[in-house]
Amino acid sequence: FGQPRLALKSLHHHVLCQPEKHEMMKASSVSSFTIYAKIAAAAVVTILAVGLLGNVSGTVEQSLEAPSFLQMKEERQRLRGAKTKCPDALLKEYPDCTVVSFRGNISIGKGGLKPQPSRSSIMVFTGIDEEKLPKGHRSILGWKPDMQETKSTCKGQEDKKVSLVHHVNAYMYKDLKLPSNKVFTETSPELKGLAEDTAVMVASHDKEAGTYVLPSGYGIPANAPISIEFHLLFPTCWDHNAESQTENSGMDLYVTGTPTKYSAALIGALNFNMEVGPHQGAVDYVTRMSAEKIEEVFTSNMVSAKKASSVLAIDQDEESQSPAILAVHLHTHDLTDGKFFEVLNSDGSTAFRSDEEKGGYGLKEQSFLSLAEKGWPELRLKPGQSLQQHCKINSDHLDHTLVYGLEWDQEMCAPLLIVGGPGIDSPPTLLSTMDTHFSFLGRMLADFANDVVHEMGRLTFAP
Repeated sequence: FGQPRLALKSLHHHVLCQPEKHEMMKASSVSSFTIYAKIAAAAVVTILAVGLLGNVSGTVEQSLEAPSFLQMKEERQRLRGAKTKCPDALLKEYPDCTVVSFRGNISIGKGGLKPQPSRSSIMVFTGIDEEKLPKGHRSILGWKPDMQETKSTCKGQEDKKVSLVHHVNAYMYKDLKLPSNKVFTETSPELKGLAEDTAVMVASHDKEAGTYVLPSGYGIPANAPISIEFHLLFPTCWDHNAESQTENSGMDLYVTGTPTKYSAALIGALNFNMEVGPHQGAVDYVTRMSAEKIEEVFTSNMVSAKKASSVLAIDQDEESQSPAILAVHLHTHDLTDGKFFEVLNSDGSTAFRSDEEKGGYGLKEQSFLSLAEKGWPELRLKPGQSLQQHCKINSDHLDHTLVYGLEWDQEMCAPLLIVGGPGIDSPPTLLSTMDTHFSFLGRMLADFANDVVHEMGRLTFAP
């Protein structure tokens, strides 16, 4: 929101009257016309201000773009168990495509895993049996979640079932190989020194998301041992001393040992330093991936025989070689009202800004969607451009300071993209964790309203 100023062009008018007999009438007409012009200009400024206020304070409209057929089908079949073969389209392109399934097999309840005091969630880690993976140059072509519903142990709700999985991620960590027949927690010595900033994510599922399959010709390289991270979030009323149960959610990975034409990778950012106080009105919270970090991550990769200094396009002839954004997931929890994505040029101008979407949970809100499914144009990573996710939060609804986290009443503003192109080879997923800022939309609107009042007074009453 800027501070608009309305520039009035000089007004030309003609009064058809005899100069001598109607001199006073002419002066009166000029004066009246000038006053009307100023009033009209003030009205235009007022209309613009009202329109802006309505746009900011109005409810978020959902995009009419529907999820893909695979994802809509997933909504109906998500609890029906694993598939035994890859989708037909993948088998046609990669006859060796294999379904590699993993499940949590996490014991909860009496004698099982439970959160630390004052917490409601646990993080559990395990590995994928490499014997299940195809031989050759492995790539992940897509994934399908298989989410279990667990019998509630909340008092008075024992007849209900709930989904405890908040997310499931598959990673490759440097120098880490976990066995597939054991589970580990955050405090396990096997995970000591685990470096998140070097982790390479190869698949990701968030609560209520659907199936995702990469476009034809693309695959995510997965030639190192794969570790699985489960995040279980229990209702605050959960009885952790109730009878033991097994949480057995997981995913089916579609994997090939045949080299794909192009490689793909997941890149994203987190907001570890989020701190939004209550009762401050509307807040625009922004998580950013800087141009410097994007270039740093991709510069080490070979782009082509023509140029090997960067994957990012250097001139117009190589723009088609620059990494394309294949799919987007703008992740939030349910304390964010709306969200949108923005690409900024090096001079701060906007190269692309998406329409605002609804925050929170749901198939559309949490799934990876292609740019076509979102109604966006083709987007490629270009030198000097930064990427950012905006999260609109109404802090007047908060009764606590909102911080980053995986617990109830905590929030994330975390863009996660799948990019693909020549030479991309397993870059670290996290491009930033602290590159954030926020502004108070209510204060900006108040400043704008003051400008409008000032402008109306100047236009109406100035001589």
